Formats: sequence, structure tokens, C-alpha cells
Amino acid sequence: MTEQDAEDLEVLLPDRTLTVGGEEITVREFRFGDSFRVVPLARPILADLAALRGTESNGEDLAVFEDLLARHWERILDLIAISADRPREWIERLPDQDGQTLAWTFWAVNGPFFMRRLVADELTRTSRKESGPGSSTSSTPSSQAGTGGMPGRSPSG
Repeated sequence: MTEQDAEDLEVLLPDRTLTVGGEEITVREFRFGDSFRVVPLARPILADLAALRGTESNGEDLAVFEDLLARHWERILDLIAISADRPREWIERLPDQDGQTLAWTFWAVNGPFFMRRLVADELTRTSRKESGPGSSTSSTPSSQAGTGGMPGRSPSG
């Protein structure tokens, strides 16, 4: 594998292996299959992250982010446990430095998962504002109407 191939793979699957609590663990980006379990857990966190959009923090970004995390600490621990494939109790017992390392690695690996959802939410919100209450535009292209949203498929299969 070339260096470029390795870099490309890291972008596609930014999983990271590190030693935490004396154990080598892999913090992995949530996969599509995980999203059905993870998104309901993450929804209140995503709402608070979206609420931060456009606010002035006066250089206190880290403090604001840590306050947000503190409001959702139980959900954050559950999400880290899923990503690291470790029991939540194991994570709770980590020394502070190891816990911080694990938490920041989790955000580095799974930040794109959260950003994709925040961007999609913002695009949806913007689209609704632009179309207005009296708009009759459809969100389903005519080429996909009646096909369950699958291009190139007829209703009969």
C-alpha cells in the first residue's frame, strides 16, 4: 500500500488505535448500521450543537464545548462506549488523562458523523425557509415520484 493509499483509507475510515487504561483499543467511526442506534442517543447533543451556530463565544470555545458535553455526559459516555467497543463502566473508571485522551480521540474520529447531520439539518431548515409556507414545490424529483425515492426503479419493481 502506498502512502497515498493509506491517507485515502484514513479519510474513508478514520479509525484510530491507541492505548488507554493499559489496553490497546480502536476508536472507530460510526458505521451506517450504527446510526440507527446512535442517532437517537445523539439527537439532544446535535440540537445543542446546532443551537451554538452563530453564537459569539469570545474565545471561550473549549469552555462552551465542555459545558455542552457536561449537560450530556451520560449520552457521551454511551456513544464513546459504542465507538470504542468497551463497556461504559470501563470508560467511567479510566484515569482522567486516559479519559480525556479517549474522549478527544472519539471526537476526532466521529466529528464528521456529527457534522454530516448538522449540515443536513441546516440544509433542510434553509430549504424550508426558502420555499415558504405557500410554496407548492415538491421535494421529490419527478423522475423519482412513485418509486420509493429510488432512481431508475419502476413501482412494479
